[in-house]
Amino acid sequence: ELLNVGGTLAKSLGQSLQAVLLGSAPANVCAEAIACGAVRVLLAEHPLLEEGHLDARVTALQQVCQQAKPAIVLIARNEVGRELGPRLAFRLGVGLAQDAVALSVDGGSKRLLATRPVYGGNAMAVVTMVCNPQIATVRPKAFAAAEKNEALQGEVVRVPVEIPASVVKTRVVQKVVE
Repeated sequence: ELLNVGGTLAKSLGQSLQAVLLGSAPANVCAEAIACGAVRVLLAEHPLLEEGHLDARVTALQQVCQQAKPAIVLIARNEVGRELGPRLAFRLGVGLAQDAVALSVDGGSKRLLATRPVYGGNAMAVVTMVCNPQIATVRPKAFAAAEKNEALQGEVVRVPVEIPASVVKTRVVQKVVE
């Protein structure tokens, strides 16, 4: 879904779509992102990302954003994205549009226009941000999934990230399946 709407936004800005994968993504996941429209897949690998620590993910994504300098960052508003989006926006010193259900680019200013529910969903607000990167968390199922085209070409770029062990404030002691 994010690759679908991201591709539309990238075309509106005259840019190419990039996807970011954190952790050691198998080759088929990278290939799937390319088949769904990503021209470049930025792969940030680090042992702390394998454990799924949110603090490590925020640190890695912050470093990727500082290196790639994207105009717009889209994050799924799922269990992880609800926390990742605000933390990333804070660290980068930019705004955040939470729970977007529609996204477009203003033709004149080339700024992201994010439509999001307000007042308990009784009204919709269109918000924009003034700093880059413009970050939005996107509600699941708000957009159709991108159609795969195996003929599309792209590249996988490994982005070096440094994550000190001190950023991880929690650790998994035990997993219990019920």
